[in-house]
Amino acid sequence: MELAPPDVDFLNRLKKIWAGSSKDELKACWEIGAALNRILPAPYERMHRGGRAYLQAVSNVTSLSVAEIERLLWFVWNQQDLKAVRSTFPPIKTWEQMKRAFPGNNPVKGSFHPALNEKGQAAVREAGEALKKCASIVARLEDEPTDADVQAFRQHAEAFSRAAGEIFKAWRGAARGKPVKTTRQG
Repeated sequence: MELAPPDVDFLNRLKKIWAGSSKDELKACWEIGAALNRILPAPYERMHRGGRAYLQAVSNVTSLSVAEIERLLWFVWNQQDLKAVRSTFPPIKTWEQMKRAFPGNNPVKGSFHPALNEKGQAAVREAGEALKKCASIVARLEDEPTDADVQAFRQHAEAFSRAAGEIFKAWRGAARGKPVKTTRQG
C-alpha cells in the first residue's frame, strides 16, 4: 500500500498549529502528533510506501526534523492524554522538557518497542527463542511425541510464558512512565 502525499489543506493546518507553538509548544507538538497518528499507521508498524516523503513534507512546514516527528508520534501513542501528562508533570512546558521526562519515547535503533527497557527487550528476545524451540520440536515430529519431546516442549513453553510476563511488566511500567523492576527466573 502506498501512502498518498499529504494534501495542501492538511499541511496548512499543521503549519497553523506550529505557528501558534510559541504560546504553547507542548500542545502544538501534541496536536501535530495526534493528527499524524490518525493518518499514519501505528508507530510500531512498518511505514507504508511513501511514508518518509509524507513525514518530510510535514517536516518542511513545521521545521521539525523527521526524527523529531517520529518521536512525536511515539509520544502521543504512548501517553494518549495531554491533560493527564500535564497534571502529573506540571513544570513541563516545552517539547524538550517532555523528551527528557519521557526518554522511552525516543526510538532506539534495533529496539522492539521504544517504551520497553533493556530487560523488557531481552524478554522479547527470550520469548522469540522459546517459540522457535517449540516450533522446531513440533516440526521434527513424525509420529507420536516421545516423553523427551513433551518435556522439552513444556520447558520451552514455560520459558515463553515467563518471558511474556516480563514483557508485560516492562510495557506496563513504561506506559506509566515508571522505572520497571523485572525478575528473571532461570
